Formats: sequence, C-alpha cells, structure tokens
Amino acid sequence: MMSLLSIIDNKSSLITFNQNDSISTEFSNLISKNETLETQKQTIEIIDNYDLIDSIYTTKKSKQFNKSTSTEEIPISNDKGTSLEPDSMAILKSMLENEDYENGIVNPSEIYFRKLFLRNKMDTMNGISKIFVDSYSSDGRKINNLIGILHLLSHATYLEVYPFGQMLAIMAISHKNNEVAEFGIKCFENWENADGIEKLEAIKFSTHLLQLYANEVINDLRGIS
Repeated sequence: MMSLLSIIDNKSSLITFNQNDSISTEFSNLISKNETLETQKQTIEIIDNYDLIDSIYTTKKSKQFNKSTSTEEIPISNDKGTSLEPDSMAILKSMLENEDYENGIVNPSEIYFRKLFLRNKMDTMNGISKIFVDSYSSDGRKINNLIGILHLLSHATYLEVYPFGQMLAIMAISHKNNEVAEFGIKCFENWENADGIEKLEAIKFSTHLLQLYANEVINDLRGIS
C-alpha cells in the first residue's frame, strides 16, 4: 500500500471519493493539501485505518442513521445556506485554541459553531475539517483545536455531522496524543448510534487502553441497538 506521505507528495487524495459527492470531494481536497503530518509512524497508523475510512466515503448516498439502525438511505444534501462571513473560521479557530474542555460543558466555541452550522452546514463542516487537518501534527496549545472540534462534534447527532464527523473521529483515534485519541472514541460513545459498532471494530488501536475503552463503547452500543 502506498504511504500517506507519498500520496500527499503526489497531490493525490488520502481517500478515494465518488466524484459526484461534492461534500467528500471537498474534504479529499483538504486532506491532499495537508503536508504537515509529523512522523512516518503516525502516517502508518492512519493508513492502517484506510479501508474503514474509504468504506464510509465512497458511496453515492449517505445513510439515514438513528440510535438503532442504519439501513434507510437518503440522498446526499449539499446543505447550502447563507454564506458565512470571511473571518468566521478564523474566529472559531481562535476560540477553539484558547478554551478548556470538560465533558458535558457547552463552551462558547460550540455555541458559535452551532450558529455557523445552522447558517451553512457544508461550509461550516468544510471549515472545521480544514482546521482539524491543518492542526493534526501540531503540539502545545494547538492540540486544543483537535480536542475542541471533537468536543463540539460529539454533542451533535450522528446524522448531523455525517460523514465529516465520523472521519475526523477515526483520524483522531490514530493521533499520537492520547487525549485526542480518547476523544475520537468518545464521539462514537456520545453519538449512541449502532453504526459506530462496525466502525470501532474495524479500527486498529495503537494502545491496549484505547482498545479497552473502545470495547466498552462497543458493548454499550450493542445494548442500545
């Protein structure tokens, strides 16, 4: 399998998307432009989960999910609304970077995100995806961008953030920072959607503790389904 670094160097996309899927195409472009992944080890961990990510985003239709089933299909919606202000994402990024996150607490960044999301879902999800990808190899305070995005995504519904949210959560699970990786699993825990069972079971975890946490979430999701 070609390494992610060579894919990026060749300006190809990380994932094979259906070209008619405008949402996925936008995200593949974001991935292909990111040239800051820090280590070959971390690259390999992402590639290990390539098949899972690919299976989510190559379909022509997204699925209608609820807490117990994912069998109904609906056409993909572009969710185009009112255009966002040019500095909207810069404002959100600054908020994400400078906040602290606790389970169950709604931060100002989440309130602002919901405002943007209601105005234009596609542009908002594209925007936070770009922030996530650009911050993926960062250290220090910029790790907050990743945690903050996962925090606000985990408070949305599974369908609201599909497919962007699920992909970002899977990328997070491969991250070298344990808190980021744990938050990726927590997204599936909070979404309480049975479709998450298949996703978590297919992921290759970097540590035994992450695997144990994922197993607990999988068992909980089986109870819901």
